[in-house]
Amino acid sequence: MTAGLVGSSYRGSLPADRVRLRSRMNRSIVNAVCTAMPSQRSAWITVPLIMLLFLGGGMLGLRLAEQVAPESGIAAFAGLFMLPMAFAAGLQLWLGFALVAAIGYLMRHLLRLARRAPASAERIVPAMIPPGSFAFLPCGLVCGGAAGLVTGFVASEAGFLMVLFAYLGVGCAYGLLCWQLARNGWLPFPEGS
Repeated sequence: MTAGLVGSSYRGSLPADRVRLRSRMNRSIVNAVCTAMPSQRSAWITVPLIMLLFLGGGMLGLRLAEQVAPESGIAAFAGLFMLPMAFAAGLQLWLGFALVAAIGYLMRHLLRLARRAPASAERIVPAMIPPGSFAFLPCGLVCGGAAGLVTGFVASEAGFLMVLFAYLGVGCAYGLLCWQLARNGWLPFPEGS
């Protein structure tokens, strides 16, 4: 009789409760942290877009350098790498900010479980863009400002402040473009393997 009681009621209910708790916890973590893009864009769209942003940014910076400091190798070098560096740094910072947000969410979730507080209503979070895509904006400003400082000293066609503000404006516009593309799912989230 005892064996039947233990076999039917005790073993049947405890693992099911654990499975429910574990699956609910895993579902909420996966929904909030590890979700895919709103609609996975085709590689036929994202690869040319990334190439356009990376290579087109270099050409735009080079063209800007030719306008303000013709025949200056330093200005051409700074202009060529200004926007591609902002793009690469923005991708890395986006990944870093998303990881920090994921760790913060995980810590809050684990603290809630440790306090055994009733979980909020089970919500299914729609697929989302990982947070931190705004990192493209400060990267564009910093890289644009640095290239503007270097080019401003060697500029022959324009004054120092005019060159600096032109480079800051181009860096800001590029950062805004990359941020909005990433925020709307057009840029793929950088994933480590």
